[in-house]
This record gives sequence, structure tokens and C-alpha cells, in this order.
Amino acid sequence: MDDPKQYPDLARQLSIVILEPDKAKIIGIQGHRLYSGTDDDHTPRRGADAYLDALEKEWIKIIDKRKTTLSNPTAGTDARDSLRKERLKARLPWISVLLNGQWDQLVNDYCRERSAPSAGQFKDALGLCEFLEPKLGELGSTYEYFLDAFRYEKTHNSMLVDRNDEFVSKPAWAPRPIVAAEPRIRKPHNIADISELRPLKAEGVLVQTFDYDLQSLANHLRRREIPREVPKASTCLLFKRELNFVNEELIINQATKGFLDLCDGEHTVRAISGKLARLYQRDSDKNPSDSELTQEIEALVRELTSKRIIKLARQ
Repeated sequence: MDDPKQYPDLARQLSIVILEPDKAKIIGIQGHRLYSGTDDDHTPRRGADAYLDALEKEWIKIIDKRKTTLSNPTAGTDARDSLRKERLKARLPWISVLLNGQWDQLVNDYCRERSAPSAGQFKDALGLCEFLEPKLGELGSTYEYFLDAFRYEKTHNSMLVDRNDEFVSKPAWAPRPIVAAEPRIRKPHNIADISELRPLKAEGVLVQTFDYDLQSLANHLRRREIPREVPKASTCLLFKRELNFVNEELIINQATKGFLDLCDGEHTVRAISGKLARLYQRDSDKNPSDSELTQEIEALVRELTSKRIIKLARQ
């Protein structure tokens, strides 16, 4: 017998039997039924006649389905509306839990008032946030940490806007755990002296400060628990867009935030060190020497550069 590999079409058909035996079995049984002419009434007929009859029945099913759709045009609309609401809940899980009994009505009102944007589900989630913003005073009165949760999820989704939804994996019930990641191991930058370089925040980097402990809040809401209280501990969160659609969200300390605030492409590393030294002297009990502070800042610069959070320019 000839090698099937010499016949691409035959090889492709035979591969189904090997790779998907269950599917191949169903195809074989259905094919045998059509060819043998055994129909629902168990009356044997010629294979060709049985095949034509089966084909005619399939066409009748398709025509009947189209007639049903035309006679009930809202059926498809209802399904799309339901899918849209499910996606909104997946994109804003914290808010959906905190709003509890009000969520469904608010989403219904939003979907009636605004059609789904062509930009995708993340843009739709942002639209819902904008729709809710005028009502925040009333909605957030129950939980003092509600505004932080709202602002976090709005920012979380905004970092994914203008992305192609089809490349995003199935959304998790809640945003990824907010934990500080270990620095990636990269080759050290061979820069002998970085003091005159000008650091600049990379595109797609955003830093926000929240009043409450978002880590504690995330742990509760991921279990669908609404905490009575959340520790009031300032949280600095760095959002960073990534090309692989899995964005970085890192907790940073106040010193790192202060440094990033000055990374505008105008200040040199030396100038930033001087400003931070004056802040240390004014606001901290610790008084590191100029050389110690310079070493700490240079180490920070190298780490942030390795993570592509900042870039360094000579002018």
C-alpha cells in the first residue's frame, strides 16, 4: 500500500482517526447511517436517495431556524445583552460585589442608556465606571473604602483599553494578586557613571496612591466577602502595561514613588539625589550620608531600568 504521507488530503483525513478517535467514530456511524439508508422509520433505501433526503432535512432545519429568528428578532439581542452583562461583571468584580443588590439594576440602566462600544469589553467597563461616577457619593456611603476599590478597578481596566480583546485569556474572577514582584534577573547595565543621565518614566507606567490596604481588600473580595473594615494604610501602586496583555501591578514604597515623581526627563540622577536628600533630612529620623544615598538611588535606577519602568537619556 502507498504511504498516505504522499497524499496530503488523505493523510489529513486519516489523522482525525488517530488524534480524535471519538469524533471519527461519530462521523463513521453517521456516514454509515446515511449511506445504508436507514432512517428514523428503519426502512432500508438506496444510499444516494438517503443522502439527498438527509441533505434536504438539514436545509429545512436551517430555513426553519431563520424563520424563527426573523419572527423573534429580540432573541439574538437578549443573548448579546446577557453576554455583555457577564463581561462587565468579570471586568469589575470588586465593584459588583460591593454594590451587591444594586449591581443588576445599575448595569441594566447603563446598558439601556449606552450601546456596547466597538472598542471591546475593557472600554465598556470604563464606560460603566463613568456612568457610575456621578452616583459615587451615594453608592460609596456604605463602605468607606469603596472609592479606593472603584478607582483601582477603573485604572486596572484603563490600562487594557485599546488592546485587542481576542488576545486576552479568560478573565479571572478578580484582578491578579497585588504583590511586589521579585526583580527580573538581567545583565547589569554597563554604565560607569549614571549621575548625569536623566531618568524618564516609560510609556504605559502609572503610579497611584490609595488610602486603604488594597492587598487586604483584594483577599476579602476574591472570596466574595465584604469586610466591615479595611486597614487604613496608604498603598502606592505602580501599573505597567505589558505587550503580553498581562500587565504588571506592583506595590512600591513612598521613597520609590517620590523618585518616580521626579523622573520627568528634566532632572538628572544627581539632581534627584539632592532633592531626595533634603526630603530625608526634613521628614525622616534617618540621615544617610550623601554617598549612601547616592548608592541607594543608583541601585534603584538600575533596578527600575531593568524592569523597563524607566529609561535613561543623556540629554
